[in-house]
Amino acid sequence: NISFVKRVYPNPTDNELLVELKENSIVKKVEFIDFSGKIIKPNKVEISKTSIRINVSNLNNGIYILNLITDKELNKVKVVIER
Repeated sequence: NISFVKRVYPNPTDNELLVELKENSIVKKVEFIDFSGKIIKPNKVEISKTSIRINVSNLNNGIYILNLITDKELNKVKVVIER
């Protein structure tokens, strides 16, 4: 049940992920979780009012859960990194 996220693309991605947000969403934290449960911070995160640009060049190939956290809620999105 995705509430404040419009879409996440490209997925699979190689180095950059774009997240389109619904209006008035203030994302406080962006993190990836691998299947061993380890939390990984992306290389770079640029947050604007309507989107988030995430550089994932530091993540290895594989499947991750992207956690997007606002002050009110948490959205989880499955992301595939392929190079």
